[in-house]
This record gives sequence, structure tokens and C-alpha cells, in this order.
Amino acid sequence: MKLNRFLLPIVLCLLAPFATVAQTAVTSLHGTVTDQSGAVVAGAHVSIVNPDTGAKAERITDPRGAYDFEQIAPGKYNVQVEATGFASEKQLGVELLVNAPVTLPFKLAVGAAAVQTVEVVDTATALNTTDASVGTPFDTKQIQSLPFEGNNVLDLLSLQAGVLFLGDQSQQQQNNDSRSGAVDGARSDQSNVTLDGLDDNDQNAGYAFSGVLRIHSAHANPQEGNMRMPWLYGQQGLELMKKYFALRTQLIPYMYTYAWRAHIDSMPLLRPLYLAYPQLEEAYQHAHEYLFGEELLVAPILDPSGDATIYLPPGEWLDFFSGKHFAGGATIKAHYAVDQMPVFVRAGAIVPEQPVSEYSDAKPADRLILNVYGAAAGSFELYEDDGVSLKYAQGQQALTSLSHAVSADGMHHLRIGPTRGTFDGQPTTRVYELHIHASSKPASVSVNGQDAGRFSWDAQRQLAVLLLPAAPIRDPLTVDWR
Repeated sequence: MKLNRFLLPIVLCLLAPFATVAQTAVTSLHGTVTDQSGAVVAGAHVSIVNPDTGAKAERITDPRGAYDFEQIAPGKYNVQVEATGFASEKQLGVELLVNAPVTLPFKLAVGAAAVQTVEVVDTATALNTTDASVGTPFDTKQIQSLPFEGNNVLDLLSLQAGVLFLGDQSQQQQNNDSRSGAVDGARSDQSNVTLDGLDDNDQNAGYAFSGVLRIHSAHANPQEGNMRMPWLYGQQGLELMKKYFALRTQLIPYMYTYAWRAHIDSMPLLRPLYLAYPQLEEAYQHAHEYLFGEELLVAPILDPSGDATIYLPPGEWLDFFSGKHFAGGATIKAHYAVDQMPVFVRAGAIVPEQPVSEYSDAKPADRLILNVYGAAAGSFELYEDDGVSLKYAQGQQALTSLSHAVSADGMHHLRIGPTRGTFDGQPTTRVYELHIHASSKPASVSVNGQDAGRFSWDAQRQLAVLLLPAAPIRDPLTVDWR
């Protein structure tokens, strides 16, 4: 009996490591639910059952049709998806191994619709032939303020974010397109404007914040005053081109994510203010401004003097380049030099970038720059795939959730979630370079509860830079600072 009492602690100590391993023996299941055309199905009911253990779990797909089962026990599961109006889909015996996340997409077929009687208790809205709209979502003043020519139906179809109509030139240019305006702050004869992108003729700035990178130099003729090639402006023109081309390359992780969101949500990368703020009168008055994704606001300069009047929507905003803070819901006036461009980022935003490179895929995706702005809450879900193939359509894609919050005691919390999903060439580890855009130098920074050590502080730019050690992409990271 005494021997047993002596051996018991030893046996427990020997078993402790195995108990720890057992606790971490988990896996995860992720995927998206779409219809046969590829459109996402939000609100679908996804359930999993392990017939051997009886373990069950349920999820509802989010607005992007995605579902996630985190921290579940390994085993073979039966997975079933149900959604209103669709036939049920089921996959049996889906094997989930330890620490081996599985991506399982579903495509639902339309099911037999139940017979339903609908009683119409109101009259249908009559077609409004005055302003080519159904009903009256806009009044005459708003229609006239929109950035396109008049209220002509064909011109409505050619609406593009960042386009400002400057007047009908048809009497002066009988052989050219009658439209005339400015696109992304660039003066243009509009003969280059197409529905698939934006005309970027600005030789000074603006290339970085557009969905399409092109300068339309085909019609350049210095003798006729068409100065469209950057090198015609000497070394200054070349330096400006390199500056904004390099910035655009850095922003590829941000733009690539919004290209994916445009694909699944039909929301464009470039968004006129009235698309995000339809209730604000100012959104229609400042038609040359546009949102670049949800986090950035671009206000191209139209006056050759460099003077600009800029409207900032409600909330706190930071100058993208200087870090200066601005209160939103107001109009500001400022002067910008020829090498400057008014770009603002909303407080709380997380903007991912990649290191400077000579071309888009020159650097591997194993290093990512995370910019965190201000003291408000924000989030961003980074999208990645192999960047060269159509395998994303077969589920070869990855998402990484990023979130920033500020507690009542002033402590900032950045959470980098584990990467979900796989694709060819995906790095297994990643180095994060954290850029904290704050009004003052952080007093302390910790990573996963441990002191982060030294970091740099640029007082002029109000920027703290911290390089995090390389870590597996499947492991979550938490960074706190005050």
C-alpha cells in the first residue's frame, strides 16, 4: 500500500505530457456555400456529426457564404448543408486529421419550391420617366449632382467611381465622344474611358489608388500639348511615377483582398461616397472623391493651384502619409504640393501591405506589413491564393482574420487569427511587421503576453514599427500596447 502511494505521483507526472498533447489534438473545418452559378448563399445551415462519438456542431454561413468549425476533435464526420429554396447537400465520412485544417466547399442545387400564396395589398411603383429611375430614390437636385452627364440612361450605365463630369463638349468636338471630365483627378478627353477600368492620365500622382494601372500614353504628342508620358516631365516626373507605382505594389495585399470581395459581393474597389453614405448630401456634392475599399478615402486634386476642398465623412480620419488626425463630418481646405495627394484612412483601420518590390510577385508572401491606425476598433479579413491560377474556384484559397480593439483602460489589442485554408505555394510561417500609427509613442508593447522588446518610433510621422518573430500561420498572435 505504501509502495502504491509512492508510485502514484510518479505515474501522474509521466502522464501529464500526454494529457497536454491530448488537449491540443484538435482540427478545423472551413468552407463556403454557393449556388450552381457560384453566387454565395448566406444564412445556410451547416451541421456536422461524428457517428462514432455522437459529437455534433452547427454553424450558419456569414454574408460571404463562409462557415468555420474551429477546435473540433479529429475523426470522421458527416457534413450536411441546408438552405431555404435549395436541395439539401450531404457529404459522409469526411476525415479530419489532427492539426490538418480541411476546406470543404458546397454547391447547392435549387430545390422544389413550396407553394405559397402571396396577396398584393399595395400597388406597384410606376416607372418614373422623368429621371430614368424606378420610383423616386433621388430628387432632381441629387440627380443633377451625380458624376455623369445629365440623367441619360446610357450615361447612367457608364457611371464609374472617381469620375466627375465637367460639361458637354459635343459642340466643340463633333467627332469625339461628347463626354468630358476628370477621372481620379486626371484631366481627360474621355476617349479612353472604358467600363472595365479608369483612365489615369494624371502625370503627377494617383496611379496607386486605382483599380487599373495604366497611363494611356498612346495618344501622347508633346507638339499638340498631349503630355502623357512621365519622362516628358524630366526627373521629377520619373520620380513621382516611381513613388506611386511602388506604393501601389505595396498595397497589393489590400487591393487583392478587395478584388476578391468584388468577386463575391459585387462591391467595387473604387466606391463613390454616395455608395457608402447615400443619406449624406455632401456625398453627392463631392463627386470627385471616392473610397478605395472601405478603409481609404482619396480626394484627387482638380485645381492646378494645388488647393483642395475635401469632405471627410463622420468619424475620425488620419492623413495616410503624415499621420495627422482629422475630425470627420466636416469639410477641410488645404494646399498640396505637386508630389502630394490627399489620401485619408479611417481610425481603427487595418491596412495590409507587402514590402517594396520591383513587381507584384517579386516577394514571397512570408512577410506582411500590418498598418494599424488610430484608437478605434476595426477589422480586416486578408484573402490569399496562388495568384496565378483559377484553383481558387476549387477552394484553394486562404483567409486570415485581423482585428483591433481598444479597452476602457486605453490598452490596444491586435489579434491575428490563424490562417484558414490552403493553396499551392502557401508559406507555412510568416513574419509580421507591425506599423502602429498613434498620436504618441507606445509606452509598452507585448506579443502573446511577453515583452516585445525594442521598437522604433518616428515622431514626425507618428509611427511605431515592430518586427514580430516568424511564427506558423496556423497559430494565432496577440499584440498589446498602451
